[in-house]
Parts: sequence; structure tokens; C-alpha cells
Amino acid sequence: MALYKTGSQSEPSCLKIELFLSLLKKMTSTDSSSIPQPALILGLAGLLPFFASAAFMWTGDAQLQQRAALSLGAYGAVILSFLGGVKWGIVLNGSTEHQWRELTLSVLPSIVAWMALLLPGAGTLLLLAAALLGQYWLDFLSVRHGDLPRWFGKLRIVLTVGAVLSLVGGLVRLMTG
Repeated sequence: MALYKTGSQSEPSCLKIELFLSLLKKMTSTDSSSIPQPALILGLAGLLPFFASAAFMWTGDAQLQQRAALSLGAYGAVILSFLGGVKWGIVLNGSTEHQWRELTLSVLPSIVAWMALLLPGAGTLLLLAAALLGQYWLDFLSVRHGDLPRWFGKLRIVLTVGAVLSLVGGLVRLMTG
């Protein structure tokens, strides 16, 4: 990958695209820890509502900010509930002897997400960010234990960082008004 053409100035936008494509190729290569391309693309697409909602919270329109905060909290709750289903899938796959623990951990994210939606705006976003980080830790332990593939752990890092940064960005906006 050339950083710049001989005899010309560097081209930062081309470099960024090349770096992104190189990273995408590396993440979706054929070794066992590579993220399958459909999971990566769909996972990244799933960050769009987080990013859009957080960005709209920073507009000057108070009504749009309020709707964006509601959207960010609701989408965060949906995603947290979705992630709880991963634990249920582990039990369905028959890859654990700890059914009560895994099934309990699969239901808790939905309950926490519901509770978060009952809180005032800042509380909603704060609880969801903390819960997504907690869910990441549980998924990391499942990957480490061998209940989930290594690529899932890599994907969860990227998606968790994107989701939590969006929630924190929205939280900062709510607190600075």
C-alpha cells in the first residue's frame, strides 16, 4: 500500500480508504478468528442508528434533540435485549452445562433495558452504556471459555465501542444542554 505517489503530495482521503479496505480484508480473512463478512457488515450497519441519533442530539432544534435522545435510548435498549439472546443461543446449541446461569444471563439484558427506559433521559443513556459494557464482559468470558467463536469477541469490541461512544456522546449533550 503506497502512502503517496512518487512526485506528488500525499493523499489523505485515498490513504484512509486504503487503510479501511486493508483492515476490512484482514478482519474477514479465512482464519478462525476472522469476522465473517456478513456479520461485520451487518454489525457495522447496526451502528448507524446509534451514530445518527447521537449526531441529531447535537443539532440546534430542541424538538429534534428530544426525539433523537428517545431514539438513542430506545435503540440502545433493543440492542441490549438482542445481545442477551446470544446467551440463549449458547444453551440451544448445547455447548454449556450451565443452563440456569446462561438462561438467566440471557434474560437480564432485556430487564435492564426495560428499566433503563423508565429512567429520565440521562439515566437511560448511562445505564445502557454501563449495561452494554457489562454484556461485552460476559461475551468476552464466553469467547474465552470457548462457548462463542473468537471472531465474535473481535466484532463485539468494535460494536461495543461504537455503541457506548454514541450513548456517552448523547449523555454529554443531555448534561450540557
